[in-house]
Amino acid sequence: MSRYLICSDIHRKINNFRLALEEAGKDGLDGVIIAGDFELDTSEIVDLVPRSSTLRIVKGNCDGSNAYGIPLLATFKIGKFNFLLTHGHNYQVKSDLDTLMYVASYQKANVVIYGHTHEYDD
Repeated sequence: MSRYLICSDIHRKINNFRLALEEAGKDGLDGVIIAGDFELDTSEIVDLVPRSSTLRIVKGNCDGSNAYGIPLLATFKIGKFNFLLTHGHNYQVKSDLDTLMYVASYQKANVVIYGHTHEYDD
């Protein structure tokens, strides 16, 4: 079984991110997925993520020049699942998920990971 830490909206709280990595990594960690608004230099994140882990990251609306080269949307596969990763601000996720679901369908994604709302949603 694969283990991933999925987070969003870190907003410069590097110590909280570090603690989450430590807790999640106790039994091994295959990857880290960040749905934007980290507001840190990407080098700070890369330095914390274990070298044996895959890092998937997208840019959020609060990520400025520190996120140069980071995409707004990413698609990838883990096992038999197709993932779509975005922060969500470009898809109006605070009002409804219709646009995001349309994009997910177009990208043939089985799983969508997004942030921006600061709320858990399944």
